[in-house]
Amino acid sequence: MKLVYNQALRPAVIAAALLLAHPSLAGADPGLSGFSPDTRRMLDTMMAALQQSESAARPLSLADAVASAVANNPGILARAEVPRQRVQDVLEARAAFDPSLRSEIGLSDAVIPVSSVIDSAKPSFAIEQRQADLELSKRLSSTGATVDLSWTNRRTVQESGRANLLPEYKPALELSLEQPLLRNLGSLDENTTVLVAKNASRQALAEFEAELAEFIAQIVDAYWDDVAAAADLEVSRTSLELARELVRDARTKASLGVVPPVAVREAEAEAAAREEEVLGAENRLYLAG
Repeated sequence: MKLVYNQALRPAVIAAALLLAHPSLAGADPGLSGFSPDTRRMLDTMMAALQQSESAARPLSLADAVASAVANNPGILARAEVPRQRVQDVLEARAAFDPSLRSEIGLSDAVIPVSSVIDSAKPSFAIEQRQADLELSKRLSSTGATVDLSWTNRRTVQESGRANLLPEYKPALELSLEQPLLRNLGSLDENTTVLVAKNASRQALAEFEAELAEFIAQIVDAYWDDVAAAADLEVSRTSLELARELVRDARTKASLGVVPPVAVREAEAEAAAREEEVLGAENRLYLAG
């Protein structure tokens, strides 16, 4: 019995192992990467069929081998952070168009001396001021305009020598629109930074997927080389046992005169060849492992 690995399934195995071994890719920004639901179902089916075809005697499945290799490779783990960093760059570029809210609260008390005692019986008068402002600002990515909505409140209490004035309130609500007419007119200049960040994010993710796929391909090839070497060793040992059994049978028949002595030599030579094959299979298994 000899185990044969179908090379035609290699791309599907690599893709399925990529999805299984690095599930964070499936949770990435759908606009940047990730597999479609149909593709995910197809890869899950392939991986299920692959797992069913594995020998139950294997202590480590292909999926576990790939997951372990990826999780314990510092280079892959470091490269995995690059796409995440590029996604943050996209969010930072988009932040320029996020609305901003600003609030301001202030108070002031002042005592102002009067210029003439004729105008006031007191040498000074007090002014108490309170303010509370709220401003909402938003840049429009479509036209490059800036929209501001501000709400201001003023409360003033002025005490003079002649009379005590009631508190004076000055609320105001203002809406303004600032639209560039020449420079930065339109959405192209405003969205250039976002587009560049998106392209860099897609490029980083594609490069990481290619590097990860190549690494997983090496793990898959090494895994099946180990499986094939183990199977060859098992077959070689079985063949050696059969050859030794033939040697014993030939010696018994030669002692009874059924076969000539040369038959024993032939059986022993065949057994020696089988021992050589076992040593070669053990060496290949050691190198594959």
